Amino acid sequence: MIKSPLRYPGGKSRAVELISSIIPDFSEYREPFVGGGSVFVYLKQIYPNRKYWINDIYYELYEFWEITQNSIEQLVEQVYCWKNQFAEGKQLHRFLIENKENFNDIEIASAFFILNR
Repeated sequence: MIKSPLRYPGGKSRAVELISSIIPDFSEYREPFVGGGSVFVYLKQIYPNRKYWINDIYYELYEFWEITQNSIEQLVEQVYCWKNQFAEGKQLHRFLIENKENFNDIEIASAFFILNR
């Protein structure tokens, strides 16, 4: 099973099997506070043909999940581009923090992922 790529406070990665065992049968899954997305990622692999809606009030996190669903190749490309552009992690971290107001959606999602890791 693929796990969530994020580290997130209050994450449920260790409890996904238990949680999924008590979720009633469903045709649509809606998660208003997706956070690290462990339950969503797990259920989507078990039930790939069901409908899923995820959301979060934290825009950068929301954008990360949106981009992973629709433009994952561009996200990966941007992450590698920045990783190759900066020799030191501290330089990359500083660049991302100082410039995130000017980023497009792909860059917002990529920056969120890098800063999360």
